[in-house]
Amino acid sequence: MKYKFKISGILFLLGAITFFMACKKGDDSPKIEEPTANPTLSSISPTSGPKTTVVTFNGSDFGSDATGVTVFFNDVEAVVQSIADDKIVALVPARPSLARSK
Repeated sequence: MKYKFKISGILFLLGAITFFMACKKGDDSPKIEEPTANPTLSSISPTSGPKTTVVTFNGSDFGSDATGVTVFFNDVEAVVQSIADDKIVALVPARPSLARSK
C-alpha cells in the first residue's frame, strides 16, 4: 500500500510541475489602443450622390489605423478607401437608401 501511494504522489507532482511550466507569465492577448482624443467631424463632401460616390469626411483625431474605422450609410457599410488623422475617404455603397452617415 505504501508503494502505491508513493507512485501516485510522484505522478501527481509531475503533473503539477508540467501544468505550472505550461502556464505563461505574460498576457499575449492583443492590445487595444485607447484613443487619445475624441474624433471631431467638421465637414462631409459631397452631401449627396449615387452609389460609388467618393465621400470625404474632414475633421480631426480620426487616427490612422484603418482597422479601427468603419463608415456606414444608414445600415450599409461603406468601403473605406483611405484614412488620415484629419480625413476619411469612403465609397457610397449600393442601396444605402436615403443615406445619412453615422
